[in-house]
Amino acid sequence: MKTILVTGGSGMIGKNLQDLINSCKESCNNNTEFLWLFPRSSELDLLSNESIDKYFFENKIDFIVHLAANVGGLFKNLKYKVEMFRENIIMNENILFYAHKYNIKNGIFCCSTCIFPANPSKYPMTEEMLMEGYPHDSNASYGYAKRLMYFQCQNYNKQYNRKYICITPCNIYGKYDNFDLNNSHVVAGLIHKFHLASISDEILTIKTGLDSMRQLINAIDISKIIKNMIFNFDSINYSNIILADDDIFIVDLIKIISKKFPAVKYEIINDEQGQGKKTCSNELFKSKYPNYEYINIEFGVFDTIEWFLLNYQDIRK
Repeated sequence: MKTILVTGGSGMIGKNLQDLINSCKESCNNNTEFLWLFPRSSELDLLSNESIDKYFFENKIDFIVHLAANVGGLFKNLKYKVEMFRENIIMNENILFYAHKYNIKNGIFCCSTCIFPANPSKYPMTEEMLMEGYPHDSNASYGYAKRLMYFQCQNYNKQYNRKYICITPCNIYGKYDNFDLNNSHVVAGLIHKFHLASISDEILTIKTGLDSMRQLINAIDISKIIKNMIFNFDSINYSNIILADDDIFIVDLIKIISKKFPAVKYEIINDEQGQGKKTCSNELFKSKYPNYEYINIEFGVFDTIEWFLLNYQDIRK
């Protein structure tokens, strides 16, 4: 039996992956070949060398899925640039160093499309373009930390014959998201704002560019793709793969969310404080997984809203 360590197991992707693995225990024959570890930060502190060394020594790990990160939305990225860079650099370097020390040859490492240049030579951006220019200033600290993780994965692959594969998802949303208005990403933040407006009966004011666009992906999709990659890891012949559906205008996303809050009156102010678009290519993914269909955005958002309302007392907010 192989042991798989998943860092960030209490985060959005990690929790969705746990749900997927638990639901698959009875129906997936190859799932019985794996022991899954989802330690909390109290068990495995990725900022502490001592904690990581002890955990790796006590658990014979064969495969790593590195999801842990200090992550947040636009306002957190702008306010805590030092912490976003420093903590992510330390976590990423530590997990790679100890993975190598304990001879863990295979792993999946989660990047983000914010590693891509703010002003690329063309759209959509492909996997080869991630080092082409500076990331957008609004999330540069997080973007550089993730970009350097990709770079270091390639160093280990070339120098020590490791197989550390990076996945690069676009804007993630779904169950177990962080709905804190100061730290949330676009979908979670909008859902929470609509909910609060539905309670207060006040007009909701939303600032965004009228032409601003985002690619969105449900955390359930990422979990399914990770599981598929693990079960078919020997056949993977790429070092990095973008996980992204087609663009959607943020104003259209707002319309979708508003359907679940029909009583809320809202106004949109044309004021984009972040990056207007960062469209990335999904051609490589389509070529490797031609039969995979992403969760429909409206269905996924509605499902997220229902989960949010049902679990409002206990969610991160």
